[in-house]
Amino acid sequence: DQSFPGEHTAIVPRETFDAVAALMTSRAAQRRARPTRAIAGPLKGRLFDSLGRSLSPSFSYGKGGKLHRYYIAMDLQRGARAGDSDEAIRRVSAPAVEAFLVRLLIRISGRTDIEVAELQHAVSRVELRADETQLVVNANYLLPDHQSDLALTKVRRALLDSEEAVADQGARGSIRLVLPQRLQLRGGRTSICGGATEKAERKINPGLVQALRRAHSDLLALKASPLSEPDELRTASAPATQHDRLVCRLALMAPDIQRRILTGELPPELTLRRFLKSTMPLSWADQIAWLASLSRG
Repeated sequence: DQSFPGEHTAIVPRETFDAVAALMTSRAAQRRARPTRAIAGPLKGRLFDSLGRSLSPSFSYGKGGKLHRYYIAMDLQRGARAGDSDEAIRRVSAPAVEAFLVRLLIRISGRTDIEVAELQHAVSRVELRADETQLVVNANYLLPDHQSDLALTKVRRALLDSEEAVADQGARGSIRLVLPQRLQLRGGRTSICGGATEKAERKINPGLVQALRRAHSDLLALKASPLSEPDELRTASAPATQHDRLVCRLALMAPDIQRRILTGELPPELTLRRFLKSTMPLSWADQIAWLASLSRG
């Protein structure tokens, strides 16, 4: 019941001390709120390496407490080293492989409403092989209005050169896709490579990128952009010149094609001039086939 005052004045003001104490308390609460176990991914039980070994969802924290999700081989989770002679892929970035599969499903189905959570229904198996990727998709889920044969035909029409699709021997309505692409995490960066186009060194076409940005900018100004609000579209106007109208078509291309323009994944012969001189179909699925025809031509 006695107090003994300090023998010197306070080093910092009481207000500063209390503020720092409150900040440290709030950060401690955030650390306790972190999940203590791996987050389940939509590809759990569906992702396999070249030897048929399953990759399980896992996670880690980076700088600033940022959460990083992976799919990783069980033996690596237990501390084993990756040293397979067949160059098996033993770990991949979860967001990267999930986004890749979503883009692929959008392309082959023509649907634009597919989300990451639907992978557990649309994909039954993904095999990360040494020089290609194979996956089995549920055509009944992706294309519910198509019979098996018609669904397979539609999927084949949306494939790029060197990609294949066959009826899978498993469940009815399953389609196996064979992609000449290796998905791998190297040095903290995810690379998707394979096929004649993918193996070439990426080179961004500045003129094509600038035209794509201009197309989006012009259509927004004209209230005719795919990103415009519905009320704005009622007062939309067309570009003034024929050349401007041709350039603005770039903003109406499939998102996957626009991404490949921005990341330099298109063949070097696909110049802006070539895009503008060709007739672009309206359907995103048809645009993928159109892009392939431009590459061959």
